[in-house]
Amino acid sequence: VTALWPVGLLSATARLALSALGLVRLAHVGVHSSPWGVTFDIFLIGAGVGVTFPLTIAVVQAGVPHHLVGVGTSKVNVWRSLGGTIATAVLGSILSNRLPGAVQAKIAELPHSPQLSALAAHGGGGIQTLLDPSRLAQAKAQLPANLLPAFDQLIGASRLGVAVTLHDLFLIAALVAGVALIATVFLREVPLTRTAVSVVEEDTEQAAA
Repeated sequence: VTALWPVGLLSATARLALSALGLVRLAHVGVHSSPWGVTFDIFLIGAGVGVTFPLTIAVVQAGVPHHLVGVGTSKVNVWRSLGGTIATAVLGSILSNRLPGAVQAKIAELPHSPQLSALAAHGGGGIQTLLDPSRLAQAKAQLPANLLPAFDQLIGASRLGVAVTLHDLFLIAALVAGVALIATVFLREVPLTRTAVSVVEEDTEQAAA
């Protein structure tokens, strides 16, 4: 049960559209994307989702009977926490499952060279090293000078694999945001605020029934 006045409905729809836009933009982030561009995309998501949180509480409180306001508010908080936990688990499992294969596929596309073979024999820290700049610099400093160009190629291919995996994750999140956007468009409109008299009358009618 929800409650929105026309301007509030327009605002909620616009905010969800803003979040979906930010997720779609993040899905197109590549290795050479600007940090400021990524920051702007994250800002779009925060500006959209952050405003919908209190709005969700307001519409639920206005759309349920007065004596069920506490129940409605608690349900919103429970489902929000549960949804965040499930989404994190699902997207995290997809990332951990697809990332190694995507990185290996991009590395396999590199032209074969003795330097790459020697670098593979030298070993490394895996994905953890790739995502940690300090460990990455330390690993690079321990390599012979003749292996540094191959090391840069290997890191570039690995980052492409990460970008491909994150592209799919952000598209999935954008799809979920799109479903929420469509659901918001079809919300039933009822007054966002009610007077104390109307609340008392409502409770009296329900008690009589």
